[in-house]
Amino acid sequence: MRASAALAVAAVLAAGCAASPPARPAPPRSVPPPAPARPPAVLSPQASPEEQQRLTRLTSENLVGAEQLLKQIEGRRLSAEQQDTAQTIRSFIAKAREALGANDLARASTFADKARVLADELGRSLR
Repeated sequence: MRASAALAVAAVLAAGCAASPPARPAPPRSVPPPAPARPPAVLSPQASPEEQQRLTRLTSENLVGAEQLLKQIEGRRLSAEQQDTAQTIRSFIAKAREALGANDLARASTFADKARVLADELGRSLR
């Protein structure tokens, strides 16, 4: 009797397993495409007209000073480190001019100041 009960249970299990459909894998999740890159918003504090004039004057003075040094060293033999510094100065000058064009005086002043400081250091290293 035990054999017939075991046989009956096996038959029911086999029939129940055969009747259920095979499990399907879950469909892949749809990932939305990344949003297009936007340039970062410029968050510059509002400066008074006097502060704008001061920043413009300071930026101009620093750019002129850095550019004068670059003209003075034109054609001179520079070490690799000095060449890298000169290239960084040129990059800061370009970024300062770009910021001036965007009327971002704070950023322009920062880049012009960095260019002038590096130019002064480069000038000292050439003496």
